[in-house]
Parts: sequence; C-alpha cells; structure tokens
Amino acid sequence: MSCFCNNNNGFNNRPPIIINSSGGVGPQGPIGPAGPVGNTGPTGPQGPIGPTGVQGPIGPTGIGLIGPTGPIGPTGPIGPIGPTGVGVTGPQGPIGPTGPTGPTGPTGLQGPVGPEGPEGTTPAGLAAYGGLYNNGQQTPNITTQNTFVQLQLDTPLPSTGVTTGTNQVEITADGDYEIYYNVYVTNTDEQTYQVEVRDSASPIQQSITTVHTSETTTSNYGARLTNAFIVTLTTGAQIDLAITTTETPAGTTTVETNPILIVKLLN
Repeated sequence: MSCFCNNNNGFNNRPPIIINSSGGVGPQGPIGPAGPVGNTGPTGPQGPIGPTGVQGPIGPTGIGLIGPTGPIGPTGPIGPIGPTGVGVTGPQGPIGPTGPTGPTGPTGLQGPVGPEGPEGTTPAGLAAYGGLYNNGQQTPNITTQNTFVQLQLDTPLPSTGVTTGTNQVEITADGDYEIYYNVYVTNTDEQTYQVEVRDSASPIQQSITTVHTSETTTSNYGARLTNAFIVTLTTGAQIDLAITTTETPAGTTTVETNPILIVKLLN
C-alpha cells in the first residue's frame, strides 16, 4: 500500500513523502529552504523592571532668566562682638543740654568745726524802749459792746528814748517798733473780749486780739489776751491799751493784776 502525504504546516515546498506500505520508512530528505516570515504575533506581557543603570555624567548648566527676588528671611541671631577697630579718635562733640535735677541725696556727715572768727563788736542795744503796767486789779466800765475803754497803766517800766505818761507811752523817734501786751480778764458771766493797742486813739489793726472767756470756777470765767507785733510809728504818737466786749456787756469785768504794755524801737 502506498500513501501520498501533504500538509499545511509551512513545509509545502518540501517534496512529498511516499510511504510504501510494503517497505519501511526511508531516510529523511534534506531541509528545504526557509519559508516566508509569518505575521507578527500579539505583544507579550511586560517583563519585570531591570536594575538601575549607572548614573551618567552631569550635563552642562542650563541658561535661563533669573527669577524674582524671594521675600526677606527672618533675622538671624546676633553674632559675636567683633574685635575693636583701630582708628583716630574724632573731635569731642558739643556739650548736651543740662538734664533734670536729681533727687536730693542723704545728708552728709557733719564737717569739722571751722576756725574761730574774729571778735565782734559789742552791740549798742536798743535806741528806744519802755512800757507801763498796773500792779493791782481794775474794773473797766464797759457799758456798750464794741466801745473800747482805756486800761489803767500807772506804773512805768525802765525806759530810754520814749516818754511814759498817764496810761500811755509817747514815741520820740520815727521807726519800726515791736509792741507787746498781756491782759488777763475775769467775769461772773461768759463774755467775748477784745483788746487793742491804739496810736493816738486810733486802733492799730494788727494788734487786736479776741478771746471768749472759759469757765475757771463754778461762778467765774476768765480769758487771757496777749499779742506781739511790729508797726511803724512817728514822733509824737501816743500809745495806749484798751478793752471792750463784742456782745452786750454782762456781769462784772475785772482786769487782774499786772496788765502790761511794752514798746521797743528796732531800727
């Protein structure tokens, strides 16, 4: 039996193989020439990423426009003080304005006693002085409030440069005088008293003293009226002392022992 075999597996140009049913398979013939390239098959799945290659050399610097300046960064910490520079001292500047006075400092220690000064001259004393008083009680007749009654001063004090008369001192030299008086008065009723020094019957305003009596016993009231002042007087002035009440007189007014009036020339 013989068979003629042919197939379509890309070997169409091979010579046919004849099998003789009566004999065995003969030797394979020589390989024929390659057939034409077949159609490209579909792309297979991507293989795994290969290992990173060696870095290549740095390329040349690119050329481009300079971008805008960025914002100023925060101030960095202060660096260490640098060495003192060497240079010529400049001229002194002008003196600035005086500052405010500072607070008073504590009192310092007392210094040593200074040398003794030269001996002074002996003062000549007052050029004029004098006065009057009364060494007994008196009861001035005060009948109307604010109407002054002269006090009785019948005993002179030592004096010079003035003339003492009845109840008054006469000034014999112009100048500034210190005048002093002291009067203690009592009454069986409460009263407000005033005492004044008069210059030729005119009151000297700075001499007026007003005092309300205070209780001294269960049936008596008392008040002390005293003053010292300076006044300018002229030659011939008649200085005396007077008393009154500032309310309707009541009770019995008694000026106790030793009312006094003193004048002293100061210049």
